[in-house]
Amino acid sequence: MSLVDRKRGRPQGHRVLDDQREEIIRTTIKRHPDAKPADSFAAGPGCADELHVGRLKPPHRRTINARLEDVDLQKRAIRRGENEIAKQTQAVPGVFAASRPLQVVQVDHTKADIFVVDEESRQPIGRPWLTLAMDVCSRMVTGFYLTMDAPSRLSTSLCLLHSVFDKSA
Repeated sequence: MSLVDRKRGRPQGHRVLDDQREEIIRTTIKRHPDAKPADSFAAGPGCADELHVGRLKPPHRRTINARLEDVDLQKRAIRRGENEIAKQTQAVPGVFAASRPLQVVQVDHTKADIFVVDEESRQPIGRPWLTLAMDVCSRMVTGFYLTMDAPSRLSTSLCLLHSVFDKSA
């Protein structure tokens, strides 16, 4: 596991601002859902006024951009009148199919509903992760990988290797 790449920096979704400033930004975004550039949004009426009254330091424009990007893309496009983007984000009806076996293999991870315990102390170690590779055409499981580690590129590749090279079953 020490050789597997890990993303550096803060975890995704981590917020650094205090709750009071987060709430001001959130309510301003709700009041002005069609806001586009963060510069005019942060300096415009509402957000800047409330921050000034509360004697709070205004956030950086990238912080505002991140909060604006958190709003669902489809909702944001509809509110702004960007019909082409709204159309691209809608689901297209139809069926995803393959014409021959192993043409398309899908991989999925799930946490098993079982606890693994230590043999001697009977203390719970944790819940294992099950990675399955499924053939779209035949809808059969072509490979699996069971591990205590969270899903990663390693577990996906091992599952696919098992799927392709293990023909003894």
